[in-house]
Amino acid sequence: MDKKESNTISADYLHWKALKSGQKHALALLFKKYYKLMTTYGNQMVFDSDIVKDAIQELFLNIWNRKGHLGDVYNVKSYLLLSLRRQLLQQKKYQSQIENDYLDDTKNNRFSFDESQFVENKEVSKVVKKELIAALNQLSSKQREIVFLRFYQELTYKEIGELLSINEQSVKNNMQRILKKMRRAVSFHDGDIQVDSILFSLFMYYR
Repeated sequence: MDKKESNTISADYLHWKALKSGQKHALALLFKKYYKLMTTYGNQMVFDSDIVKDAIQELFLNIWNRKGHLGDVYNVKSYLLLSLRRQLLQQKKYQSQIENDYLDDTKNNRFSFDESQFVENKEVSKVVKKELIAALNQLSSKQREIVFLRFYQELTYKEIGELLSINEQSVKNNMQRILKKMRRAVSFHDGDIQVDSILFSLFMYYR
């Protein structure tokens, strides 16, 4: 964990303690800080912005209503994403659809990407960017979600494992396979392609 991440977690933890004690402004600060991250993640899962917005509103309302019974949460971002994921998967209207899509990757376009989603980056050629995005969309839905959580949400392997209910080593193994595929997609270019750095820079658009 780097210093910036540690500072973020520490600040979030203080806000969490404050909302537990009944300080509503602390809840508002966390809502404002993570609303965009949560909506972007939720919209990749459900494809219905109204459902996602309602789920986020309900999640924060439940947090406030249960503030006296909440435990200590040190990594608030992971907690919020996990809670949102569970809430969306429990939506009765979409539950069977989501579960079936996760089981059948052949007709699943969740966490898919297109070139228009990313800003121009002078250090990443248009050709390389196009190749990487095409390769990303050839991954399984679970692998695309891992990419999204790692390079957009900037979660650690441990946090991703907790979110997806898989062990940390499985996440690392998946990431190794993902990066190998990405390198293969641009293997004919000169120089050493730092795929992880490129993916972090591509996802700057969302952040």
